[in-house]
Amino acid sequence: MRKQWQQELESKFFLPTFIIDSNIYKKEVRAGNPKPFKQQNKIILCSYNFASRMAQEISMIPWDLAVIDEAHRMRNVYKTKNKMAKKISNALGSCSKLLLTATPLQNSLMELYGIISVLDEHAFGDAATFRQQFINVSNEYQRNLILKDRIKPFCSRTLRKQVVEYVPFTKRILITQEFIPTPEEAELYDIISAYLKRDRLIALPQSQRTLITLVLRKLLASSSFAITGTLHSLIKRLQHISEYVQVLDDEDLEGIDEYADELEEDQPENYSLSSNSDIDPEQIKEETDELKVYLELSQRIKFNTKGNALKDALKAAFEKAEELGASRKAVIFTESRRTQQYLYDLLSESSFEGKLWKYLLIPHNVIDESKTFNYLASRYQLTNFFD
Repeated sequence: MRKQWQQELESKFFLPTFIIDSNIYKKEVRAGNPKPFKQQNKIILCSYNFASRMAQEISMIPWDLAVIDEAHRMRNVYKTKNKMAKKISNALGSCSKLLLTATPLQNSLMELYGIISVLDEHAFGDAATFRQQFINVSNEYQRNLILKDRIKPFCSRTLRKQVVEYVPFTKRILITQEFIPTPEEAELYDIISAYLKRDRLIALPQSQRTLITLVLRKLLASSSFAITGTLHSLIKRLQHISEYVQVLDDEDLEGIDEYADELEEDQPENYSLSSNSDIDPEQIKEETDELKVYLELSQRIKFNTKGNALKDALKAAFEKAEELGASRKAVIFTESRRTQQYLYDLLSESSFEGKLWKYLLIPHNVIDESKTFNYLASRYQLTNFFD
């Protein structure tokens, strides 16, 4: 995202920019610049995480304008546990702000309260007052009229049809490819889903259960291969119940920041088992044996019908592309690197052999910051290469 902003600002508006992260920050300090965020006549670009870590320094600079992209990540700023959003909001203080998001509000009008409070913390008063005036009401029609009028000074919605004159959007043509899971695939999905619905699970740390459950469901929906590695981790965790064992490894963590923001939970690192120290060993053995059954079933599944359906979908998509005069190119997004590897191997054994480009998109929360610049550059080069 930072590289995209840099490209757009420099190529379309001729505005100089400066991407900053931990590595670049340290280099600037070593070069004699004690305040790396202060760059002469340059727009500073940084990530949410880095802005949160450097909140104190950011608060000391009189910014002309702060632009917050993906601003829906600030929607829970009013909640005590959402430390990152609160740090960023406090650091920016009273400077002018522009919040950008294409993600609609999903769960509650309190999300609107949170986003507006970043712009003006006095716009609606406190959270309790907002709930009383706009949530705990009987006449929703009247409520909506009043609320629409109140947010008018803060919100501007731009529809795609309003900018087609300036932005050449590619027309989207949807093709649905149906598939039916095999009995073993369906059984694996059903038994793990039932397992995750239980009131109490020893293998999952209680403090992070909701977050980890979301990630496990994401992996389960991706492929049987995606969930296999995590089942190994859960079994290992139960076998070492008195130690710290990580449930999710780096290959499971893509996109987890968004889930963590949603649930006001910190990113999972190592999970303490102290709260489970009094659990009956028989319960541990019983749950371990169950997970081993799930693991054995997942390992018996050598192919996923979704993978075969993908080959049919690619054929249909390429035929449509040729009909429209477009190139025979496809980008396949996966929720897991294990799924990606499975699809790479599957397609390599078909007519696509020698025509595949596999790219492991490294999640920013596990990347070595000393390699951040090269990582951003490689993504940019890859995008240009595919175009």
